[in-house]
Amino acid sequence: MNKSFGSLKILPILGIVLILTGYFFLTYQTFKLKERRNVLKKENQELEQLRISKTAEIKKLDSIAGIQKKIIAESADPHTVQEGEILQEKIQNIATSHFTQNKNSENSEEIAERLEAEGYEYLYNRDVENAIKNFTASENAFNGYHQVYEISRFLKQNKAQLSDTKSEFWPAAYRQILQNFSWKMPGGAKEKLQTLSK
Repeated sequence: MNKSFGSLKILPILGIVLILTGYFFLTYQTFKLKERRNVLKKENQELEQLRISKTAEIKKLDSIAGIQKKIIAESADPHTVQEGEILQEKIQNIATSHFTQNKNSENSEEIAERLEAEGYEYLYNRDVENAIKNFTASENAFNGYHQVYEISRFLKQNKAQLSDTKSEFWPAAYRQILQNFSWKMPGGAKEKLQTLSK
């Protein structure tokens, strides 16, 4: 009887030990998760800076390529024109010299958001010309805003195929935009493009 009573006295102590062990384990896991979250946050910030940097580099290259194209086009020398056409093929230039680099502000971010939303509306309605204009204006209002720059470039690159609203390429274009340029894309835009891509 005394032995069983002694065993019962140990149970609360064992329970407390288990609770404390569980508490310390959960505290440790919480700490590790916070630590991991901070590391991921830092990595995300670094990737964001890299993306902005690479976008700026691409824009500079586009501007240079646009100037080269103009010089070559205006050249009277047939050899220069021919060399220019070969160079054009090699670098697969997309003339985007209309992009500008600005100092970003909260106000310009709001403008970029509005222009991006308008760009998507034109995109849904298969109006490639106005979609390009609005995505470009969005980028110009706030450099590096979401992926409006990349979407505008993609649309310019495929403008010939997308000029016809009945073109069979439209669903494929929606899919490509979703797959390649959906970073920070508004949720509503993702859903709409998914529907239109079917």
